[in-house]
Amino acid sequence: MNTAPSANTNTATNPNATAAAAIDTGTAYGKRPGVHDPVLTEVAAGTPMGELLRRYWHPIGTSADAGDTPQRVRVLGEDLILF
Repeated sequence: MNTAPSANTNTATNPNATAAAAIDTGTAYGKRPGVHDPVLTEVAAGTPMGELLRRYWHPIGTSADAGDTPQRVRVLGEDLILF
């Protein structure tokens, strides 16, 4: 009997595949893990996405959050005051 692992290591389609080949990588449906793209994910001042998002209004609190005492909030990497 051949005990070498087969080319198909997917345990769902190949019952002979080993359990070690089915390590969970935290992704669904066998997709590759995501990669970090700083152009799309970083929002600090001076970054491309940060400059784009600063052109639009963003709800950062409700009227109940804006009380008599101002509150510190951090939005898009900047410290602001909500009042």
